[in-house]
Amino acid sequence: WLKVVLDQAHFTNLPFLSEFRRREAPLNAAPSPTHAFQEGPSCQCPDEQLTSFASKPFMNILNRSTSERSESPTDSSETFVPFEVLPEDQDTESMSASDVGTCCQQPQAGRIWILTILSLVFVSNQACRSLMFYLVDFGGNADAYRAMNIALDFDSAQYGIVATVAFTVPFTFTSFLAGVAADSFNRIKLNTLAGIAWSISILLLVWANSYWEVVASRLVLGFAQAFTNPASLSLLAQLFPQSRATISSIFNLGIYIGAALGSLAAAMNRDQGWRACCLYYGVASAVIC
Repeated sequence: WLKVVLDQAHFTNLPFLSEFRRREAPLNAAPSPTHAFQEGPSCQCPDEQLTSFASKPFMNILNRSTSERSESPTDSSETFVPFEVLPEDQDTESMSASDVGTCCQQPQAGRIWILTILSLVFVSNQACRSLMFYLVDFGGNADAYRAMNIALDFDSAQYGIVATVAFTVPFTFTSFLAGVAADSFNRIKLNTLAGIAWSISILLLVWANSYWEVVASRLVLGFAQAFTNPASLSLLAQLFPQSRATISSIFNLGIYIGAALGSLAAAMNRDQGWRACCLYYGVASAVIC
């Protein structure tokens, strides 16, 4: 029977044994032909699939388990119903968010607007993350106006630490905390606060006078940017339960668009200097967030 269950591809991710619910119904009552399965958001199981699956040995095992329960000395008014029964005339799209779980009742235009804003925030995230890579120059003709490393007096080894470890360590250790926070707090506000935090970290570079101030800025940047993905992706999955992969692909375009916008700092740096680049990117990021 286990092989039969595993052969049913559309049921392999459904935790059957944990989905039993106690109902006050006669033991021999036939379930309604419409059933809702909880696989991420709620979805409908066609009657023919249900009929096919019900005829399999695993359903027979469930039926035998129900029969054995009816012979036990417990209250006969309770039974295990293996599926959550919905009224025949009720459609999942008309159900409230509390009924469906993750289905969202936002209007389509509102959801597209939220997707656009979150994608722009993610573009800002990636642009600010890569900004520093274009503000250093270890060549012999570098000057303090265009090269952060010359102005703040740090070498390539120190740059390697501030560009990688100073960012990845707080980002890594904050990621779990960010996931918990995304499950516990308003994700729009969480994204906004994180965006403001990393924007400030970029703006502080405008007045940086030492290498350790740059390190502190990167630490704050790594901490703040760890909150973007958990908050954004979980919210988008709730807003677009039927097209999660497509929406995730659109959102992740921000990685490449943001990196491309970050590389524009190399051209801007020639005329404006590295401090002006930090000012422009920090203000633009704060406005978006």
